[in-house]
Amino acid sequence: MATFVDLLPEKGLESTLASYISRLEDKAAGKTTEENKEVTIDAKEPAEILRSFLGKTPLIISQSTEKELENFFFIVFDLIKKLDHESGKKVIEEAVEKLANTEPIAEKSLTRIKILVHVYNIFDENPTLRGGYFSSLLDYANRSHHADLLIPQFKDIDRRIIEWGLSSTEKQRLYKSIRNTYRNANRGKDAYDWSVRYLGTYDKDSQVTEESLKEAYETTLESIRIQRVYRYDDLVDLLPIQKLQGHSNSAYAQAHTLLQIYLRQDVKEFNRFVQSNPDALHQLVLDKEAATEKIRLLSIASIGASVASSSGQVNYSTIASGLDIQEDEVEYFVVLAITQGIVEARLDQLNRTVTVTRSLHRTFGTEEWKQLSKNLSVWNDNVKLLLKTLHDCKKANNLA
Repeated sequence: MATFVDLLPEKGLESTLASYISRLEDKAAGKTTEENKEVTIDAKEPAEILRSFLGKTPLIISQSTEKELENFFFIVFDLIKKLDHESGKKVIEEAVEKLANTEPIAEKSLTRIKILVHVYNIFDENPTLRGGYFSSLLDYANRSHHADLLIPQFKDIDRRIIEWGLSSTEKQRLYKSIRNTYRNANRGKDAYDWSVRYLGTYDKDSQVTEESLKEAYETTLESIRIQRVYRYDDLVDLLPIQKLQGHSNSAYAQAHTLLQIYLRQDVKEFNRFVQSNPDALHQLVLDKEAATEKIRLLSIASIGASVASSSGQVNYSTIASGLDIQEDEVEYFVVLAITQGIVEARLDQLNRTVTVTRSLHRTFGTEEWKQLSKNLSVWNDNVKLLLKTLHDCKKANNLA
């Protein structure tokens, strides 16, 4: 079987690769390769020669062993580094494209990922190109079902993105690749966060495309489905999300209306929407029970925020009315809100009251800033009082 262990430097690496490809062609055709068979390289320019080799990538992937495949491309990369910058850039991009897109995608996938990682590591002269290589690596890992292998690489991804200096289009491709990686690894909240970042790259009307509108629609629905998403103010500010409002596509328009309800409205408004659009949740592929539970939790947040700055106390009956439930269901929803981090509260079953000490603010506007300012003033006064008390105690001890 052919290997690259005993390469013949005197023949030249190009001739060695050409001979190897010829042997693979004979193997695929069921022929025996003649000893000392001479192979003619028709191309003359180094870049053209390498592109002719890369044109045989499907053959090489199918007929090589894992180690042979790896060695073949490592030699090609060494030869690419000898080309001028522009020629080398084009050839390496073709190599990445062939590795990432040759069917069947799953064939020798781990070795192909290893080779793509090698590309990212050795061709580091141009930061922007490295960002493109990284995106191609992510795309292939997702399609070959090895997304989980690359998640550890995201720990410093923000620093890398700055280094790469990506354009808006390049960021969009990368953000979607990262989103898909998390989605394929069943990490819905992380995937959602990167969908939001992706939509945030569209800041001009002229940039918004049908694709971005579809992404905005799907992200809106994900924000409702994912249990850990309870803040919507950042999402509604995104341009593609705003473009869903009143859209001629009724599903897009309904998704936006529903988003506004989750942003600042309550259970009663949600029920009115469902009554007016009886088929909407089904068409939007939303589970009615889960969607209703979520708006009830958000309603608890609103009730909690309204009392947390004063006595903090609210009756079971008030909560039941606000959530459109029976009083004997109140404790379940309050405990659920506590476990989800929506409120910090204490239940008084005897007096049928809930004391809220902290609550999620669904939006953060002028009133919230005023409340924050008030809380900081109280905190500042308390610190001053504490310092004065300590000073007085110290003075009293000195006199004694």
